[in-house]
Amino acid sequence: MLVENTTELLKLLDQKRIDFALISGPVFRPDFEIHPFYEDELVLACSPNHPMAGVEIPVHALCVDNILLREEGAGVTDCLTQYFQPYPEIIKCLKEKSRIGNINLLKSYLLNNEGTGFLYKISIEEELKSGNLQTIPLKEMTMTQEFYLVIRNDFPDKSHILKLLSIPNVK
Repeated sequence: MLVENTTELLKLLDQKRIDFALISGPVFRPDFEIHPFYEDELVLACSPNHPMAGVEIPVHALCVDNILLREEGAGVTDCLTQYFQPYPEIIKCLKEKSRIGNINLLKSYLLNNEGTGFLYKISIEEELKSGNLQTIPLKEMTMTQEFYLVIRNDFPDKSHILKLLSIPNVK
């Protein structure tokens, strides 16, 4: 099993180095068979000691804080770009922010109250339950992202891969 960002996983599929990938979308490729299997919320997370913890803020207030983001090519980054398209000033601001290529490293910075960061809710579920992290709701905006099982169209027998979708608690 490999853990990579969306761009790298699609490249490995193109090179036929992997048979399938679980990707946080969006994926628009006619040469792949794409099956949605999960939807999650994208949240702005922070330490409970952060001044904005639990406080609903307007979208325009995002750029006043130290926002830590995943690297270009990560599904989270692509999702943010889509949601903030109506706010070009936010996209410009986010492009200038720190990039972190590892979810656990990003969570460490948040746990140490060194900024805020966008993550999938499932990736911080334990920290939210324990109270070690909190969210900062965005006024009038809820962001969700679909996750996909992606298989090359030319893969000979997809049936055993598609069985993944029938595992309990998937989809």
